[in-house]
Amino acid sequence: MENAVAAAVAQLSEAWSQVRAPVIMPLLRLAVAVCQTMSVLLFLERMYMAVIISGVKLLRRPERRCRCDPLLDDDPELDSSVGRGAGGAEGRGASGGGGVEKAAMAMAGKKTVEERRR
Repeated sequence: MENAVAAAVAQLSEAWSQVRAPVIMPLLRLAVAVCQTMSVLLFLERMYMAVIISGVKLLRRPERRCRCDPLLDDDPELDSSVGRGAGGAEGRGASGGGGVEKAAMAMAGKKTVEERRR
């Protein structure tokens, strides 16, 4: 029984050595060549992107800034929308404006900036 096991192991070892050289080694060499090619391609892509990004940064146009007009406190449309028509600014403290009025003025300002961008 031990001789049969030893003979089977010897046959498998011999078969492996015969298959390894003509089949496995070329496959491993092909895999190494593919990995090296992919590494070179990744390096070239990184260099290409560095050149493009540098060119964009160097040739960039000056940044545009939108000019906003100051918001006026005596806008008649805002007076009617926040209920400030007849009562005036009485009872609101020293600042003269409530939170709702400031929010409405901010929204009016945003609309004018968006309109200018078009």
